[in-house]
Amino acid sequence: MSFAALPFGLPGRLFRSPMPFGPYALHGDTDDGLCAEQMAVLVLRASDAACLHTTRCHLRTWYDQAGCQGRSLPIPDGGVPPREDLEQAVQHTLAYAQAGPHLVMHGAAGLGRTGRFRASLARRALGLSGAEAISWVRHVLPYAVETPEQQRLFFQDEGVEGAWHER
Repeated sequence: MSFAALPFGLPGRLFRSPMPFGPYALHGDTDDGLCAEQMAVLVLRASDAACLHTTRCHLRTWYDQAGCQGRSLPIPDGGVPPREDLEQAVQHTLAYAQAGPHLVMHGAAGLGRTGRFRASLARRALGLSGAEAISWVRHVLPYAVETPEQQRLFFQDEGVEGAWHER
C-alpha cells in the first residue's frame, strides 16, 4: 500500500500518500486504500489545477463520490504556504484527528509539501523543535521536506537562520 502512517497518538490516524491516479500511485493501490483505511478527510497540498494536470481527473469530485470530505491548502510544488494558512490548516487537521476520523494527505508524491505539513503537525502535536520534527518525519519518510525553502521555514519560526541540513 502507498500509505504511510506516523504515530501521532491521536484517535484519528494520519496518513500520507501519493496522489491517487498520479504517476507515484503504483498499481492503483492509493485509490483502493482510501476505502480500506476508511478515510474520512483528505488534506490536499496540490491545487485543483495541479491535480487535474497530474491525474487527468477531478480529484475533489472523486473524493466526494468516495464519501471523503476534502480540505485544501494549495501549495506550489517545492514551495511553502503563507504561515497563517499553514497554521490554520495544522489546527484544523489536528482537530479532525483528535475527533477520531482518519485523514490522508497528499501533494503529488506525498514527500515535499506533505512532508513539510506533517513535520508542522508533529511540531504542534508533539511539541518538537523544527529540527526534531523534520528528523521525526524522516524516520518514516526519508525524503520528506525536500527543498531548502521548506526546511528553512522551520528554523525561521524558531528565530534561527538554519542552513540546509542533508537528509
